[in-house]
Amino acid sequence: MRAIVVQSVHLNDCFDHQSVCEKMSLVAEYYQTLGGLFREVYGSVFPEAVRSKVCGEALGTQVQSEIFLLLAGDRAADEVRETSEKAIEQFSDERDRQRQYQFRSEIEAIDGNWDLAREFLAKGIGCDSTDHQSIGRFIASVPESARPFPLLHWTRIGGMAAVASDQVEFESFADAWRTTGLDAFVKKLALTYPAHGILRRMACVYSALGDDAKLIETLRSLRSVVKANPTTLFGLIEVAAVLQSSGLAGRRNRDQMMRILGGSKNDPAATELLKKIARDSGASQPKIAAVASKWEQLLACTPTPQQLVDAAKIVAY
Repeated sequence: MRAIVVQSVHLNDCFDHQSVCEKMSLVAEYYQTLGGLFREVYGSVFPEAVRSKVCGEALGTQVQSEIFLLLAGDRAADEVRETSEKAIEQFSDERDRQRQYQFRSEIEAIDGNWDLAREFLAKGIGCDSTDHQSIGRFIASVPESARPFPLLHWTRIGGMAAVASDQVEFESFADAWRTTGLDAFVKKLALTYPAHGILRRMACVYSALGDDAKLIETLRSLRSVVKANPTTLFGLIEVAAVLQSSGLAGRRNRDQMMRILGGSKNDPAATELLKKIARDSGASQPKIAAVASKWEQLLACTPTPQQLVDAAKIVAY
């Protein structure tokens, strides 16, 4: 059963999210049925249904796939929340539960529930307070080796608030970001996982702030990450950053939007990046190829800033 979970993690990276949901629901059902049988047969020993870490891992993987389906409009937020609750219930180790709280934070951010997004993030990283200033200070206070994943989930909220045009939430994040000193830490991330996700979100943050110098610097850092990890998935994450940051720039300066999309001597054009993804994905990763093709068609039709911002929402990384 664990092998099916491992396979499904790969399928998620191939954007085959519906297949993952189907596989993981079967694995979870198997363990939930087995756990219920222990209670029925040995009720005095097991007064409650037996929980399973593998079942929790299956449900957690299903949550990740459902997040992508939610972003694509193929799942309701309450459905994903229900799966999230089931996953959390299966774990007894607080570290496992914290990982699930981090995913739950993303669900709430997608649904625009920023207070809940920060609440679950705080629970997921062990921070006592839920405001941006407290979360930022907490992340800055932990050892550098422990910062990347909390930073990934926090910058996701900031980047998503920028994309959603929620000025109150975004400015609260931006104010906290300025006071943490974490900007210098991000520059040192280099190729450390999950630098790709942090850089993707910070490109949106800097674009929304109108800081074009840091925006370009961030996109170039992300380009270095992709060069070191030349997979179609990382390539898609890079293009998602280009599309959303250019769209956010286009809200204030359409010429800057076109400059980001068109590239330069040192920066490949978005269409060039998409052609490479299409070539490399081919028949082996048809879902990723389909996303790249759809984005190519969008760029061929002189998109609006909002179309660019919305198109890349389906990439949850």
